Amino acid sequence: MVDAFVMVMVCSICLMPFLFVVVIVWIRANARNRELAQIMEERKLMIERGMEPPPLRLPEEGRKRRDPLANLKAGVILLAIAIGLLISMLAWPNTGFMGGHHIALPAAVVLAVLGLAFIVLHFLGRAYRPTNGLDETTEAPEEEAN
Repeated sequence: MVDAFVMVMVCSICLMPFLFVVVIVWIRANARNRELAQIMEERKLMIERGMEPPPLRLPEEGRKRRDPLANLKAGVILLAIAIGLLISMLAWPNTGFMGGHHIALPAAVVLAVLGLAFIVLHFLGRAYRPTNGLDETTEAPEEEAN
């Protein structure tokens, strides 16, 4: 009975991060939809009152661009955490439960694979960056009106 309870707890702990990700994505999507609905409602009211609405500017246009090294940084951090977990398992091999199996091994493997995936994404992203001479963090110069 206790073993079944422990297995249920371990499975629920493993699934909890995925549930958090789903909830966070849902909250952000819901907030974005509300923001867009408010923008469209304001434009509709302006048109009904005979006013000319300003050009549509979506909320994404004013946001800062992502750091081009963000994937590399995330990958290195995840790999460092995975290596730390593996070192801790080697340093204290008999601290695991459930028959001596160490619970941190699957977490270390998942973190290592995620870290490698982020690093691969970084190098794949570099191959597809625009070659117009502008960095991703700089804005393109606006053309002057003649």
